[in-house]
Amino acid sequence: MNLNKYKGLGQFGSAYKIMFENDIHATNSVDRVLTEQMILLCLKTKKYLYSKFTPTKVSYTNNSRPILEEYLKKIIGNSKTEEEKIKSITKFCKKLAKTTAVKFGGTEEEIIKRGSDWCTDLARVGCILFQIAGLPSRLVILINIDKAYNGHEIVEVYWNNKWGAIDTTYGIIYRNKEKRSLSVWNLMNDSGLIRINVKKSMANEMIGKFRSAALINYFIKDFKKYIYTKSKVHNYYRGIFKMSSRGWPGGIRWLNNEDRL
Repeated sequence: MNLNKYKGLGQFGSAYKIMFENDIHATNSVDRVLTEQMILLCLKTKKYLYSKFTPTKVSYTNNSRPILEEYLKKIIGNSKTEEEKIKSITKFCKKLAKTTAVKFGGTEEEIIKRGSDWCTDLARVGCILFQIAGLPSRLVILINIDKAYNGHEIVEVYWNNKWGAIDTTYGIIYRNKEKRSLSVWNLMNDSGLIRINVKKSMANEMIGKFRSAALINYFIKDFKKYIYTKSKVHNYYRGIFKMSSRGWPGGIRWLNNEDRL
């Protein structure tokens, strides 16, 4: 399938394209490169993305990331089943989110050491830890296209022979009433499935974020191909953070005329 039409920064509209171009992560860093490779999840791409896009077997060489392997041993302990491993890794990532990010990006080892509440960093850590644990995984960008600056990044993990959405920031393993995993596509098409997994106070916010999504392959075997530069807040995001700290007086809106350019 030719995915060029559905690939890249412009999949969520021109305003979000500008936001991605001004990403908080360093230019040419792994996070920037991965975002440029995202594939929109829609009716035209769904079949391919849930069949051939991501291998359902992990290719990892033992001892190639020894520090992460040591972290993982402590995280999963005596966990045997896929579900037990997923619960442990998800819980670990959520704990990392207790540290407010002052730096962004870097290697997964660096992110774990310093902690971060930045969803992109946490999703990348989770994605790699799942793979070391033998669980195929990929990154997911969620965007509420009806609002400004309203995105989130999570992970999809292949377990029990099905792709399942996992939020490494909020510690949510999306499942239906029968406790079976739910894919991002499932959640995009049934808001009721989101409501049974999140707190009532955040349900509407998360339903909005699942309005649109894009998938990204990030394989641990390829880590040497990427640049893991760390970054700090720059002027574009400084303005967004400033408005956020003030509670967005007048409502959340595009601050740099992104929606008019």
